[in-house]
Amino acid sequence: WPFKNDVCFSSGLHSLLTATFSSPPPAGSRRGGGRAGRMMEEADPRVKKLQDLAWSLQSLTSKPGGKLPEQEKRIAYRVTSRAIELCTNCVYLEEQDFVQRAAVLTKELEAKKLEVKEIEEAEIARLSGKCYRAADANGGYTVGSRQSAAEAKAAAELAAS
Repeated sequence: WPFKNDVCFSSGLHSLLTATFSSPPPAGSRRGGGRAGRMMEEADPRVKKLQDLAWSLQSLTSKPGGKLPEQEKRIAYRVTSRAIELCTNCVYLEEQDFVQRAAVLTKELEAKKLEVKEIEEAEIARLSGKCYRAADANGGYTVGSRQSAAEAKAAAELAAS
């Protein structure tokens, strides 16, 4: 409702409209009388830089064949989601506010990228040398150590004798 008071249309509408819309806004308000700073634009290179950093983290976590655990993917997604949201809504933020938030998110994203790489390398090291082995005739399997052909043949001969 655009009027200051809930007034019936028949009683003093003209005076109410004149008083509401022609008076100057109070000092410090967002309607024009305050110290509002410059607003951000989507084309700003700082916005693009933050967006690219967030997208690069998302690419690391969702690459095909990646070995990153699902829980770590979710945690990284939360960080990238906040950064992309900031970039998307940057036109509604003052420049100084965006710069402060972007600095914090940039540090978080860079730290998370390093952490994700370390976790994935550890997971790859943990899984290297492992393979799926048939456990039973019903199609079940277990994860076992990979053996060379000579070791497998010797183990089979030992089991047969």
